[in-house]
Amino acid sequence: MAEIVREKCFEYLHQEVPYGLTVQILKYDESGQIPKIYADIIVSKENFVPMVVGQGGQMIKRIGASARI
Repeated sequence: MAEIVREKCFEYLHQEVPYGLTVQILKYDESGQIPKIYADIIVSKENFVPMVVGQGGQMIKRIGASARI
């Protein structure tokens, strides 16, 4: 699951956040209709955080939704 989330990060963030990114899965819950992924996305530099989160949280939402599929 971590590799899927990491792949989606690279897909949407392109070259903006190079290889200074790792993903830790905290919990994966398939009990409901929509799987829930609880993950930490760890970046190597503090200035990468706004790029990963995106304006209004849109990028992190896009990454999460795409990883669930």
